[in-house]
Amino acid sequence: MSTEQTMSEAYLMGYDVKPVTLTRYHAAYKRFRRWARHRNLTASTPTEWDHLLVQWIHYKFEKDSNAGSRRHCEYCKAFIRKFNPDMPLRRAAQSLRGWKTAIPSMRTIPLPYGLVLLLTDRFVRHGRLDYAVLTLVSFECLLRTMSEFLPMSCDDVALPGDRQHVTDFDTGILRIRFAKTGEEQNVQLFDSTLGTLLLALYVRRRRRRRRDTLFGAVTAGQFRAAFMGELRDLGLSHIPFRAYGLRHGGATYCHACGMDFPSLKTRGRWKADASALMYVSQGKTLVATLQLPRHVEHLCARMIKQPSHILRRALAQFG
Repeated sequence: MSTEQTMSEAYLMGYDVKPVTLTRYHAAYKRFRRWARHRNLTASTPTEWDHLLVQWIHYKFEKDSNAGSRRHCEYCKAFIRKFNPDMPLRRAAQSLRGWKTAIPSMRTIPLPYGLVLLLTDRFVRHGRLDYAVLTLVSFECLLRTMSEFLPMSCDDVALPGDRQHVTDFDTGILRIRFAKTGEEQNVQLFDSTLGTLLLALYVRRRRRRRRDTLFGAVTAGQFRAAFMGELRDLGLSHIPFRAYGLRHGGATYCHACGMDFPSLKTRGRWKADASALMYVSQGKTLVATLQLPRHVEHLCARMIKQPSHILRRALAQFG
């Protein structure tokens, strides 16, 4: 029996993982099959499949050895193993472990609060209130910016005083339809913080214009490019900051401000204590802060001292 037949007969086995995860696995498997077909390579036995997958892993490593390419290989292996558990793929697994050892993944550095405020201010100055909201609210609410926040609609935001929403919270909530740890979750907005006030300004503006989606046609790639562009303009290319560091930075900042661990775990929607602990790293934040150029450090300190200037500028531009 071929692997494709086994996979089709085991179709329902895929439903014990989240659809978004299965989609990623399947996309990686299709890339692998296209690569094999282009080279007229086939496999029928488990040993042949293992050998073919090892060839693809080495091809991907030589072409682009970053963590994203390795992840595609891991997804492909997981897809094959998912629908054909009898296929061990030991040599492929050994090759992936070797890749991970040869080129370790870059650890996410939590973004310091002052730098987050500075980036928010720069987005507002450039007329991108949507990017400013994505940056600061992701930090305050510990959101996965690309998978949780970007897909939201205006109806997923319950602000204080909204008649269409009934909530026990005085400050409002964000509804997260699909999260990594489950469906239909939510996170409470902090009371009267800059992020909450900017979000309220932005959402009410979207509703006045009768927009359904919260961020319109903004894609993850567009936001990521804008985010990295601002860091580059600030002269921070030597520090490996990235957008996912907003969630790490928010968790570290909340913990430093006295939030107890159970509350932090609930806010970040983590199931395991070990997962939550990975996001709290005051040492990494301190090291990153010490690497900031002097002029950026002064700007961050000024933002922390007077964050209301950002709101006033936003109201003047978008109010």
